[in-house]
Amino acid sequence: ENKKGCSMDDLPLLPSGRPIMLTGEVEVLVVQKVQMEDLEGLLFRLTTHRVLLQRADYTKQIHLQNIDKLEAEPHGWFSKSNILKFHLRNTTILQFSFFSVDRDLVFQRLSKTMQKKSWVQELPSNVMTTNKGANFSTTSAGIGGIIRRQEEKHEKTNQSLSQAFADLSALMDNAKEMVLLAQKLKANHSNKEEDDVNDFMLNMGLESPVSKSTAGNLFHVELSRQLCDFLQVPLSRNTGILPLTEVYSIYNRARGTELISPEDLYRACLLFEQLQLPLTLRRFDSGLLCVQSDLYSDQVMLDYIDELVKSNKFPLTASSFASLKNLTMSLANYYLLKAEEREMLCRDESFEGLLFYPNIFV
Repeated sequence: ENKKGCSMDDLPLLPSGRPIMLTGEVEVLVVQKVQMEDLEGLLFRLTTHRVLLQRADYTKQIHLQNIDKLEAEPHGWFSKSNILKFHLRNTTILQFSFFSVDRDLVFQRLSKTMQKKSWVQELPSNVMTTNKGANFSTTSAGIGGIIRRQEEKHEKTNQSLSQAFADLSALMDNAKEMVLLAQKLKANHSNKEEDDVNDFMLNMGLESPVSKSTAGNLFHVELSRQLCDFLQVPLSRNTGILPLTEVYSIYNRARGTELISPEDLYRACLLFEQLQLPLTLRRFDSGLLCVQSDLYSDQVMLDYIDELVKSNKFPLTASSFASLKNLTMSLANYYLLKAEEREMLCRDESFEGLLFYPNIFV
């Protein structure tokens, strides 16, 4: 079957199974149990740019610009139709059947999204650019002129932000504009010399965070997958493990708006194993909950402690070890006690606190 001839292309996916989003693309609706022609059990994902179709053995995308028109099959006298037809520009007709959601809801969302044509719209000039056609005057010259132009830019940017966040509907209408604005601000900051923390946080922004309004019943599944993709960088910078409280903090900070609750985060993390994602929600004996990458294990940290033993970098305290490996105090203390249990270290309890030395008695 030649899918490219049907204006359908292969859909590239992230390690979590979520699609790779285009620049400025935002999710609008996610629906499960959709049938296209004779293909059943599809996940139907509508974005501002595409319709994405997923199944374990099938991943395709339809660009909205390739859809000529939509046709909703009329409802019968005694039953409602669940069929929606896509008339593509190459005369192909694709029939979709929706079993888990009202077909009319999909039709309305899709029609509204296609009318906006977000895939061809550019960031409005009043957000990040000035009027290049303005007449020259002495007030726009020199250092003072540059400062005034920068102030005008910031004022117009603030106006755009205020308009977008006035209410939820306005935010959705301005979603693409806000994503592009965030990307441009992030690009501008990346050219400056900043400390590691600020640089890290600037690169952690989410362009299209999973929400209950778009994902519906799939919210926790989609949230679990997005967490898997999102946490790859922070986990790699923190020896493969992060306390759940820290995950909650950095993820919500990256979302910016529509923050998730602690319960939603916990339920999403419980799905890691079921979805076969390379993360684990781990509970320590102390009761501490952490998210750990499957690429890391306790043995990795114990091997590092063994290197410290050989290099004679002692005494070790929980505080100094936490600083060396960018760990929390509770995690650092856990690994030192684990090394003591393996007879790699021995302790010295003094007025300075708990100190660890190489175990020379074995």
